This record gives sequence, C-alpha cells and structure tokens, in this order.
Amino acid sequence: MRPLLAATVLLAAGLVASVAMAFHDPDLKVTVPFETLGTGIAGDVTLHQYGDPDIRVQLHANLKGLEPNAQYAAVIFGDPNETCGAGTSTQILTFTANPAGLATWNAKTSLTLAQIGSIGIIQGGTLVACAAVVPQ
Repeated sequence: MRPLLAATVLLAAGLVASVAMAFHDPDLKVTVPFETLGTGIAGDVTLHQYGDPDIRVQLHANLKGLEPNAQYAAVIFGDPNETCGAGTSTQILTFTANPAGLATWNAKTSLTLAQIGSIGIIQGGTLVACAAVVPQ
C-alpha cells in the first residue's frame, strides 16, 4: 500500500509543479504574416514576450519582395482593437533592403504583446505591409 501512496503523491506533486510553471511562464511567442497591401512584399514577424520588464517583447522579421536597396521603417501600432496599420504608431527602427529585395531585422520594445496591435512596414510615408498581432 505504501508504494501506491508514494507514487500517487509524487504524481500529484509533479502535476502541481507543471500547472504552476504554465501559469507563471512569462514567455509567449507568436509569429504572424505580413499582409502585402498590393505591394508584393511577403514575410513574417515573430514576437517573443519575455519576463524581463525592460525588454518585454523581442521582434524578429523576415521580408522579401522589397525594392532593392530601398530604405524602410518598421513601426508598432499600439491599439490591438484597430484595423492593421491603424491608430497611433511608434517607429522602432529603419532598415535597408539588400540588392535582392530581402531584409531581416531584430528589435526590442518594452511593450507587452497585449499592447501591440500590429507591425507596419513603411516606405516613403506609405504603409506597404502590415502584420496584425493576435496573441495566442
């Protein structure tokens, strides 16, 4: 009878620890595609939320179909209830496409996933691609 009791207690302890870790895990990750908005730009952006209050979300984007050697800006639109690319935006970086029209970039923000509505790519003041962020 004792081995059964010990096994039951051990199993229960493991289950409690697993549930506790799941609820306190600050790491959330979501990858969303960019809408091309008729420009031919394609790609995605991965947003990884960390528990660090100074670097809450790290972004990693891969883009193709950009104008070769052209400069772009990446912006965060802050209202998750707005249409992709709508609302107040904050520029997070500028980047230049390579001669093949490709670009990869990384950025960090102190926002949480819940505070990010979408990620926009702007060229010459025009929104050319947008990725709506829907945390999972």
